[in-house]
Amino acid sequence: MLYVLTFIACVSGNPDARCHNVEIAWDGTPFQCMMFGQVEMARWMSEHPGYVAPRGYRCVPGREI
Repeated sequence: MLYVLTFIACVSGNPDARCHNVEIAWDGTPFQCMMFGQVEMARWMSEHPGYVAPRGYRCVPGREI
C-alpha cells in the first residue's frame, strides 16, 4: 500500500500565515515513514526556503500523487 507523508507548511515571517498542505508519496511501510519522515520533511524544507512547519508530520494511507 502506498502511504503519504503529509505536513502543513507556512511562509515564514508572514503575518497572514499563508499555509498549505504538503503531501509526499511514501513507498514504504508506515514504520519507515514514521522513522524517516522527518528527514524527508527537512529535505522538502531545504528545497523550499522561507517555509516552516509549525506542526509535525503524519503518515497516512494515501493515493497516487
